[in-house]
This record gives sequence, C-alpha cells and structure tokens, in this order.
Amino acid sequence: MKPSEPPVYILRSFSSKTLVPHYSNRTFRKIFSLQHNSNLFIHNISTNELGVYYCIQYDSPPLISRGIRLYTQNHAAGEFIYYTLYKFNI
Repeated sequence: MKPSEPPVYILRSFSSKTLVPHYSNRTFRKIFSLQHNSNLFIHNISTNELGVYYCIQYDSPPLISRGIRLYTQNHAAGEFIYYTLYKFNI
C-alpha cells in the first residue's frame, strides 16, 4: 500500500501448508510468491513494489497486522527481499 492509495489485494492462501495461493492479478504471479509457512517472497524489486505490506488473518473479526514498510533511501531497490509474514504482529 502506498500513501494516499487504497490497499491492493495481492494473494490469498487458504493454509500455511499450501504453496499454491490465489492471486488477485496475473501480473502478481511474476512478482510475488508464497514460500513455506506463509512466507511472502518478492522477486526483482523495483520502486513499484515499495510501500507497506499487511497480512490479514480472516477470523471473526479479521485480524490485521501493523504492516512492514518496504522502502529505499537512495531509490535503488535491491534484487530481492524476503519477509516472513509471521513477523507481522496480529
């Protein structure tokens, strides 16, 4: 999510044991993938992927993480970045 933009749904997994998520957009399949234990992997980061990433656990009511901000200070993003969704404090 970028400032002043609404959240973008990237993918959904129905189990922490499955590696086949449901993507909201075909383009996201090339950029994002799901690893073991619900880890999100972002391939070939560009400035388009910079922003805040949230994890939502669908319970009643839904639990939303505080988010992780992906940013760069020199506007040169790295080749890849790896975040564990379990690092989100839900």
